Amino acid sequence: MSDTKKEDLFLLSEIYHENSKMRVIDREFYSWINHVNTSPTIRNMISRPNYNYNGYTAFKLQSDLEVEDEKKFLYNLFLKRRSTRSFADVPIDLNCLSRLLFLADGVTASVKENDGSEWRMRTAPSPGALFPIEIYCIVQNVTGIPTGVYLFSPIQNEIIAVDPQSREALYKKMIKAMNPMKETLVNSPVVFVLAANMARISFKYKERAYRFALLETGHIAQNILIAAESENLGAICVGGYIDDALNELINADGLDTIVHYCIPIGQKVT
Repeated sequence: MSDTKKEDLFLLSEIYHENSKMRVIDREFYSWINHVNTSPTIRNMISRPNYNYNGYTAFKLQSDLEVEDEKKFLYNLFLKRRSTRSFADVPIDLNCLSRLLFLADGVTASVKENDGSEWRMRTAPSPGALFPIEIYCIVQNVTGIPTGVYLFSPIQNEIIAVDPQSREALYKKMIKAMNPMKETLVNSPVVFVLAANMARISFKYKERAYRFALLETGHIAQNILIAAESENLGAICVGGYIDDALNELINADGLDTIVHYCIPIGQKVT
């Protein structure tokens, strides 16, 4: 075995990823999370995060912000956005899904360089314009689209049916991966899963690639949250999932392609 292959087997980012996975057997970890969530003392302490730099000069910022008319719509989206944990059992249509995906990470421009390369610009920034983050759509209730797992192709502007499944089968697999979110998932018409194609970025950035993948995931996730709010839909980001179960749901191997985030979306309950 060559030195290069040995190094590839023991990348620090891969070791970290494996050690930070959530598993069904992690009872002590789940017990601690439950303690944090239910302890009044801890909740009172962590609900007001703040730094206090006594002795430093500080300047108060405006609280009543003057917003120009053309900016008010975007401004109000940020004011209204809240995590939504309960959805009505109402479908969305293909046009709505198309808008959500375009705003999440769609192609906005094409740039040709003198060397002959052509780069597609997206709605979310990406290191080196390599775009390692893939958006998988778990479709449960989108009019005109069969239920199943789809992959968003920004370049072709289409979703690819990678694993057609019944709604019942999808839901069963999702609660296996995210059991505490079962009440949220049951009525979510579409669940976005953000997964990193590590080979697409690690060849250039080596170990730094893992950090870049996490950053890009955050960029896309925020786009999705604001896009959902613009459609008057609710959304919630889920980072607490059983890694192997969610990877299995989208047919990812958990090494070269790894899940980083999950975002259920649906109609807000009024």
